[in-house]
Amino acid sequence: MSNIYVTRWKTNAFKDKLNDALRLLTNKLSHDKATEKFGIVNDRIDLRGIVVKGFKNDKKLIAPKKLENIDFSYCNFSRTYWNKVSINNCLFDKVNYSSSEFSGCLIFDSIFFETNLSNCSIQSNPILPTSKTGIIADCIFEECDFSKSNFGMPEIRKCKIL
Repeated sequence: MSNIYVTRWKTNAFKDKLNDALRLLTNKLSHDKATEKFGIVNDRIDLRGIVVKGFKNDKKLIAPKKLENIDFSYCNFSRTYWNKVSINNCLFDKVNYSSSEFSGCLIFDSIFFETNLSNCSIQSNPILPTSKTGIIADCIFEECDFSKSNFGMPEIRKCKIL
């Protein structure tokens, strides 16, 4: 996945922004500040191409957080852990989530195109498995890879899988 969006994070101009991107993903940077630091592309905060992988057991990586109006295209989040994250109106174009874990997440009105969700665990809240945590609604999944993924009781409603 070597493209302009991935390689830009290795330039001097973006290296300084990488810590801010991680702060946004761990609930330590507001959306307003993120808009200011990263700019807007197609009405979404521009985090295209960020690589954050290999931290599956670090539950602080993607902390309870509301992420909305973000373009995550070309990002690599393989082997990450997403716990009780609320995601709304985000774009995931050619994102790698392979071997990641989603627990009790709320995902609404988002688009996933050619996203690798292979070998993922997509669960409701494992502590309260009958609760209505773990909802995926009004999303579009086009040409996504769900091979070897495990769905453990998330509520899925009004989604399109193309």
